[in-house]
Amino acid sequence: METMDEIIANGPLVNPDLLNKDELLYESENLPADLGESEEPYIEGEVTENNARNATIEDIIRLLLTGTAPGLTFSANATTKAAEIERLNKWLRIKLFTKVNDQNLRNGFITFARSLVPSISFALGFLVLLINHIFDFKNRIVRNAISEYNTWLSTRVNATYAIKEYDADALPLLTKYWNATPSPPSPVNPRTFWSAAFISWIIKESGGMDLFSYSGAHITYMRAAKRNSNTTAQNPFWMYSITDFITRMQPGDLVCKARAGSGLTFTNVLTNADTAAHVDIITEIDRPNNKIRVLGGNVCDNVDHKRLNIVGTSRITNSDGEDYFAGIGIGNA
Repeated sequence: METMDEIIANGPLVNPDLLNKDELLYESENLPADLGESEEPYIEGEVTENNARNATIEDIIRLLLTGTAPGLTFSANATTKAAEIERLNKWLRIKLFTKVNDQNLRNGFITFARSLVPSISFALGFLVLLINHIFDFKNRIVRNAISEYNTWLSTRVNATYAIKEYDADALPLLTKYWNATPSPPSPVNPRTFWSAAFISWIIKESGGMDLFSYSGAHITYMRAAKRNSNTTAQNPFWMYSITDFITRMQPGDLVCKARAGSGLTFTNVLTNADTAAHVDIITEIDRPNNKIRVLGGNVCDNVDHKRLNIVGTSRITNSDGEDYFAGIGIGNA
């Protein structure tokens, strides 16, 4: 991946016409709220919801391409089979998302798919496209975040200074971010904290499907990520303590900080009464110099970046010495 400086120097690199393929790849179905274990019994040979949920990625790929996998076969009824393919496609996407932090798996899955001899109409090319698209998720997060930074930086007021949230040209951007949340305000007030709406738009625009808890409040998706990490949920958004996060963080992951003296910590994030927080997107990691660069919304009244410090093995701090208390890793394998 290019460094952030290189991407900024080259200008916006995101072509929305290329990225907005999620409708084609992911359909529009709502994913199940509970992605953990199901009480539905395992039925040998049938592609039930539970069997699809518990199948391995390799077995789903094998079944989609060859029509058979260990313990699983498609129904002879065309209507039932179409529903089974849709079910497998859904769970394949979910399972692939949980693996995106290990790019070595991308080629492994593609090589496995290409080693099979397709015997049904499900296209090998579609599977390869799907695998590549999902494994590029974090790259799209970084590129979309930097593209938004470039937009704020390059949009000038009277050809002088870059726009701020209170300038008229900022309103369409703020509206766009808020529209990624379930309950966007109307009208949009530029003075309402919008950093969580910005994160929500970036994740949704990058192809996060219904796996992310989009919200105008950071605490909503922070708590969802913490609950994911406390269970066996097959969801790629997991919260980690900073100590665990430092060893596994990648560009595209998120870092979380308490705000306004809220007292939020990794331990109390599910229960603390004061929920004021801020979250940034990691765009670059410089481990030799113990630095990371992050981008966030509602920073300096626009979208801006800053350098954070990796302090030892258990702290990430900003220039004021304030600690980030947790990270949200995307891909929990």
